[in-house]
Amino acid sequence: MKIGWSKKAKAEYEHKAPLALAKQLAAAAGKLGVKGRVFSIESLAAVLLGDGQAPSYQHYFIVAWLRDAGLIEQHGRKGYSIKKPSTLAADATQHLESLPIHGR
Repeated sequence: MKIGWSKKAKAEYEHKAPLALAKQLAAAAGKLGVKGRVFSIESLAAVLLGDGQAPSYQHYFIVAWLRDAGLIEQHGRKGYSIKKPSTLAADATQHLESLPIHGR
């Protein structure tokens, strides 16, 4: 969860995404980012199309989290690469499971 600010409503709001989607995106990133390849958020979304369409803001939110967790690296507008491709899925799962759970 990430807290944002709505200028229109002049109030805080929460960015949320399902844990399953975060794991799916990490797995997709692991496939797209092999051998140091740079990938885009759009290419991650394309890999997941067969699994149902999640709102794009959730993809951006999860990728920002992966970046902030130090698991992927941003290359300006070119896209992202994986710091440790061989352990990305396990590292992402470990980080995800250590996050506090909200909304229960």
